[in-house]
Amino acid sequence: MSDIEIKKTYRSLVKKYHPDKLINTTEDDVIVAREQFQKIQEAYQKIKGVRGF
Repeated sequence: MSDIEIKKTYRSLVKKYHPDKLINTTEDDVIVAREQFQKIQEAYQKIKGVRGF
């Protein structure tokens, strides 16, 4: 994937799993979203470090 594709995918996933976007859902959904959001953030930080963007 190119850097641009990675950034677009990252933004898309952040929008989908951001806990603040899930206000009207169950607490279980929010917990899962937080876990996914953290994994997405960690992976993106690693990719940024390796690729240098």
